[in-house]
This record gives sequence, C-alpha cells and structure tokens, in this order.
Amino acid sequence: MKRRSFLTRSTAAATVALVPAFGRQAAAEVGGSLPTSLRVMAYNIYAGRNQDGSHNLRRIADVIKAGRPDLVALQEVDAKTQRSHGKDIGAEIAEMLEMEYAFGRAIDLQGGQYGNGVLSRFPIADSRTHALDGEGGEDRCGLECAISIPGLERPFNLVSIHIDHRDAGLRARQLATLRRAISTEGWAAQVVAGDYNDAPDSELMRGLLADGWSDLAPASHANTPTHSSDNPRRRIDYIIARDPFPYRVTDFAVGAEMLPDDEEFPAKLALASDHLPLVAEFSLA
Repeated sequence: MKRRSFLTRSTAAATVALVPAFGRQAAAEVGGSLPTSLRVMAYNIYAGRNQDGSHNLRRIADVIKAGRPDLVALQEVDAKTQRSHGKDIGAEIAEMLEMEYAFGRAIDLQGGQYGNGVLSRFPIADSRTHALDGEGGEDRCGLECAISIPGLERPFNLVSIHIDHRDAGLRARQLATLRRAISTEGWAAQVVAGDYNDAPDSELMRGLLADGWSDLAPASHANTPTHSSDNPRRRIDYIIARDPFPYRVTDFAVGAEMLPDDEEFPAKLALASDHLPLVAEFSLA
C-alpha cells in the first residue's frame, strides 16, 4: 500500500474556516467493496523508547501488528529528534506495517518535532493538526484525519488525542479546545482515540460521556488499566466515539488480550512502551 507522510497545519483557530472543505472528497476517491468490520487502535508509543532504554521500533510495530488494526491513533511520536537518533519514528513504523501515515506536530524538540500520528490501512485523504496550549507547560495537539474507506459514502473521521498529564483543569481546557476545533458533520462516524491522561470516574471523562460521546469499551473493560505497561494500574487511554455511533462493537481488547494464546506477548508489551495498546472492532456491514 502507498505510504504518505503529512506535516499538517497548526492552531485550532486557523483551521475553523477549513471545516466545510476538510475531507469532503475522501469517500469519492477510493473504490472497492465495504469491509465487514473496522478495527481502531489507540497506542501511546513513548517516543519510540523501549523500557530497556533502546529504540527498537520493530518491537512497537510487532505489538501494533498483533492487534490487527485498520486504523491506529498514535501518541508521543518523535520526528527526527536527537533523542530518537534522527529517526522519523511514525514513518518508519508505517513502512514496517505497510500502512499510510499522517503526523501532527505539537512542539519542536531537539532539532525535530514531537506530536501525534495516525496509521491507516486505507487512504488518508486529508489531515490537520489542532494545537492545544500547554499554558506554560508542554503544548499538546489533536491530529484529525479523514479516512477513505471503500464502500462508505462518507469519510471516516479519526482524531488522535494527547492532553496534559499534570493538571485536570488544563486537560479540560485542552479537550474543550479540541472539541470546538474538530469538524462535526459529514462523517460516516467520528472517533477521538488516545491518551486522555484521566481516570474513567474523573470529572473530565464523566462530563465527556454525558455530553454526546460514548466510550467504545464495553462494561467489562470500563476500568481495564492501560498504564503502565509493566504494572498496569490506571486506565488513561480511550477510544471515544461521537453519538450516535452507527456501528456495533463486536470486539474490544487491551494489551495481552490481543494475543491471549501467546505466553510471551505480555513481556513484549511491557518492553515496547510504557502504555498498553487498546483496540476496538465494530461491524460495518
């Protein structure tokens, strides 16, 4: 599959005027039959740093591959920074997995950039970055992508989110900024997936789910921890969909549940990143 890398536009304010045109031609650009299902993953990859101090991107790619995702929302992605030895981490992982790739810059860092990414088995028709002010701390971002999926009359909208880990008030303001910035109409469905840095019973998450959004995790996984990978105690990563979500969730897995028969997989997960991946599958047919 063709791979593409995007350095997308910044600032929420600057992108508001683009909403009417953003992604609207995506569905018309791809042919083929409708897949029976779609698998979406969220994964914070810790800037490509393995827990043993190495930068083995194949480990991360292998973990992603185990979840069999069609779309992946990545957080903590380095692009050509010194600490990542000049590697364009997301692009290299995309190459390994033969997926398309889009990148959204949050900050400049060590001669390169740091932000979010999206991997896709289908064409990424458009992408744009929404800046989230760190208010004196580290700026974050949301990366919004329009995905062309065969057989869907409208594009699928996936947003990769990473918000502040230090302050609940700042998280709330960053999430509010992102919600104002992302386009809301014209999609087959809209999913905002990634690292929300807050617990399921937090004011942030309870407020979001009471205001037109749904957690795609079933009740059995409502509190399944995603951090840290070697000793999971907290759920801070989510796959959230705008209501009404038109598809039925048929499978949901966190970490080792993706390969339940592989006794070595938990150790691989603990080594690849400090977060566990989560994946939701839903029926399109």
